[in-house]
Amino acid sequence: MFARSAVAVLGAGGGIGQPLSLLLKSDHLVTGLSLYDIRGAPGVAADVSHVDTASEVNGYAADQLDEALQGANVVVIPAGVPASLE
Repeated sequence: MFARSAVAVLGAGGGIGQPLSLLLKSDHLVTGLSLYDIRGAPGVAADVSHVDTASEVNGYAADQLDEALQGANVVVIPAGVPASLE
């Protein structure tokens, strides 16, 4: 049996983080979703929060990493810097 979990997504404003956050919001095992990014996470949180599930969504700006991680059982980091092709 799987436990219900609070999940923090670090990199929620990116091309992978946004759809991942949407999928996590739709999962009945996710009780809370903390979305963090250096840019745009509060906006992503506002959009994702419209999905009609019981989980709570909060968005955190660049200077709020500690708050975003508080209470998280699972941390997912889809963020990264693309490697140079040179």
